[in-house]
Amino acid sequence: MRFLIVDDSEVSLYLLETVLKGNGYEVVSAGNGAEALEKLRTESVDIIISDVLMPVMDGFKLCKKVKEKDELKNIPFIFYTATYKDERDEKLASKLGADKYILKPTEPDEILKIIKGVIRDMEEGKFEPTKPALAEEKEVIKLYSEWLVNNLEKKMLDLEREVAWRQEAEKRIEHLNLVLSAIRNVNQLIVRERDRDRLIQGACRNFTKNRGFYSAWIALVDESRRLIGAAEAGLEKSFQPFLKNLKQGNLPYCVRTVLAKPGILAIKDPASTCGDCPLADINKERGKFSSRLEHDGKIYGILTVSFPADYISEKAERSLFKEIVGDIAYALHHIELEEEREKAEEALRQRTHDLGKRVKELSCLYEIDEIIRKEGLTVEEVLKKAVRIIPPGWQYPEITGSCIAFENKKYKTKNFKKTKWMQRKDITVNARKAGFVEVCYLEKKPEDYEGPFLKEERDLIKAVVERLEQFIERKLAEKEIRASLKEKEVLLQEVHHRVKNNMQIISSLFNLQSGRIKDKQAFEIFKSSQNRVRSMALIHERLYQSKDLTRVDFAEYTQGLTTHLFSSYGINTNVIKPHIDIKDVSLDINTAIPCSLIINELVSNSLKHAFPGEKKGEIKIAMHTINKNEIELIISDNGVGLPKGMDFRKTESLGLHLVNLLAEDQLHGDIKLDRTKGTSFNIRFRRKR
Repeated sequence: MRFLIVDDSEVSLYLLETVLKGNGYEVVSAGNGAEALEKLRTESVDIIISDVLMPVMDGFKLCKKVKEKDELKNIPFIFYTATYKDERDEKLASKLGADKYILKPTEPDEILKIIKGVIRDMEEGKFEPTKPALAEEKEVIKLYSEWLVNNLEKKMLDLEREVAWRQEAEKRIEHLNLVLSAIRNVNQLIVRERDRDRLIQGACRNFTKNRGFYSAWIALVDESRRLIGAAEAGLEKSFQPFLKNLKQGNLPYCVRTVLAKPGILAIKDPASTCGDCPLADINKERGKFSSRLEHDGKIYGILTVSFPADYISEKAERSLFKEIVGDIAYALHHIELEEEREKAEEALRQRTHDLGKRVKELSCLYEIDEIIRKEGLTVEEVLKKAVRIIPPGWQYPEITGSCIAFENKKYKTKNFKKTKWMQRKDITVNARKAGFVEVCYLEKKPEDYEGPFLKEERDLIKAVVERLEQFIERKLAEKEIRASLKEKEVLLQEVHHRVKNNMQIISSLFNLQSGRIKDKQAFEIFKSSQNRVRSMALIHERLYQSKDLTRVDFAEYTQGLTTHLFSSYGINTNVIKPHIDIKDVSLDINTAIPCSLIINELVSNSLKHAFPGEKKGEIKIAMHTINKNEIELIISDNGVGLPKGMDFRKTESLGLHLVNLLAEDQLHGDIKLDRTKGTSFNIRFRRKR
């Protein structure tokens, strides 16, 4: 007994083939109805088992074709489907001549039972193949048409849901992209800024600069929770009464809460939760995160940002906020250490005035300060130099040796050795013992009441260690910040990569769907939509491949987009020649995407309509910087031109309507049409800062 099984799913084919072969039956398989008909021309089978929904030719059409052929109509035809479970589907199958209609999933034993029943009836002569309802041909055609329409509508609904989901995902990714960009700018500020007030003001401005956050404010407090400094961005005049309340000790809900316990306070509706706060009105319909700026058990202040309320439950949003809170808290801690170091240096300078005779000690500290301040030196290089600077600062340099130990490495002077006359001070980095500094005398010297080492020498080794500790902590902090910045750049690159991949998936879905569309107008709509998605995907592809993750080289991008459009419409570049005149123009993503869509629409229109027949011609794309703040984009062709009397601003063409919206609403520019030689669109807009 030989079976023909037809299914576009390789998994379903494999499972059914395994069941049948395991019971001693021969199997021929096909991936769709058309392939099955080809097999039936050369292969002889006893039973046909087919899925319903398949590409090229579905199961219903296959059944109809089989029942129309005299040599095939008596072969039992069984449908095996998981998608079409409606009574109307089974009714259509019966009218087309199907003998059985089995719904997936069905256990293998049950399938075999049905198949063996058909085989038994065949062997006993009881099997009578179902005849198609030819007398009801109109009803059959109606049912089949309804089935096709329902199937298409379902696919369109599924596609619309998918597109809507991906659009929402893109919005979230774009928001995270902006947040990441803001955080990267803040981290760059942290690395270079040493002034507390400039740091917090710069951080707030960077948070809101590219609309990553709607607003941001930072309040600094002392150990008694009194306000000692504040900064804001995006709050304007509303911040002054809020600041007045803080100075008077009237703390709002968010400040009281985050000062009372660690962690992130998330407020979805500040207007209702913080009704007594002067900032409540400006934060309507916004979400808000607040957290205290704390490092190593010390609270430095509070950071609060506002953003779209829909994102308040996002783990990524919370994680990024937590990270930047930690970065700013550490920066404040580092500035505090620097201030303490400066105070210590000031105290040391004052003492120098009183200890004029201790020039050697001061010289030692000065030289160590000099090598510490020198840019580009590693910790190891500084310690190697410092160990040679120490002995000349002591009372008897000719018999003084020194050793610095750090992270399991030791740096010694040639004469250093363990003696009875030793001085030692531990090096502590981030509350952890990381090494020590030792100074030795090689022989006994006359002792005074202070012992072999002067009080100034005991103070000196302490000062040397403090400088080394601060230098090492700063180096470790800079290393951590650089690593954090690198991670964020990689994450931003991954965001662009994923956006590009998502858009390519959408483009592929359009491509797959258009392959099933017979209507030329519908096919053109799908093709235009696919090209629009592709033009935006190319932007993100250029960004993640670029060293600069915020700007696009528009000349290179335009060349790629033009090549894609000519290929998409099957245009020979020897017949219609593209000419691109763009030099040294780079655009941010918010400008590049509208420009790319405009080029896509106008070049597509030229390729489709400007050169009928085999007419030769040229399409030009030019973009130039008119001045520092203005850019001119020109797309022209020397074809037949737009129809006379046609107003491109009031046309029913979706493409031209989209061009007008993008030029005027997105780019906030002016668009003009020149019909002198073919068609030329001139768009001028201001460069976004």
